[in-house]
Amino acid sequence: MLKQIISAIAAGTAVLAAAPAAQAANNFYVGADFSRMTDKGDQASAIHPLALAVKGGIDLTPNVSIEARYGQGVKSDDTMFNGMNLDLKLDYVYGLYAKGKLPLAAASPYVLLGYSKGKETASVKALGLAMSAADHGVSFGIGVDVPITDSVTANAEWVRVLKGTDSAGVGYKIEALTVGVALHF
Repeated sequence: MLKQIISAIAAGTAVLAAAPAAQAANNFYVGADFSRMTDKGDQASAIHPLALAVKGGIDLTPNVSIEARYGQGVKSDDTMFNGMNLDLKLDYVYGLYAKGKLPLAAASPYVLLGYSKGKETASVKALGLAMSAADHGVSFGIGVDVPITDSVTANAEWVRVLKGTDSAGVGYKIEALTVGVALHF
């Protein structure tokens, strides 16, 4: 837990360290996102926990931004696995991303590329069993920023957060459909 807190503080500090220069140029933003996560394993049906995240970023140019995010699960989801109810909770997910944007009059579509780390806990309450797993890796996605006012934007995106193989050799992928809002300074 301490390691995750230190990593989140480091990512936030990196964004905030550049904030004075970005703020002077009106390029700094903070916001919040709501995500419907999809965790799909090779041997189980998809599970959809919900998450809330905070974000902070810097527009380096009109076409490139750097963004840090930290999120936690707000609602777990469950599915049947081998005849038992399997509950999945997102403990945390955080990362650092580059956004390549195409600023247009009505919206700014973007691609996202970066690094994410996350942890989930699966439990079978009937047996009193719980297992947590953490992983990290490359993330990518697409989205669109839509201006609401001169200083407020809304966004919608799809991101492949993580893809890999767990300790039991089972493949998985975690994706997120996200809507959010950001305040620009």
